[in-house]
Amino acid sequence: DFGFDPLRLGEVPENLERFKESELIHCRWAMLAV
Repeated sequence: DFGFDPLRLGEVPENLERFKESELIHCRWAMLAV
């Protein structure tokens, strides 16, 4: 983790965890689509 967050979306820890989980789900759907 390089701390790159130009939009400061990770300032709220609860939101950051939700974003991490959402990213994993989206990545899995993208892999299934391929």
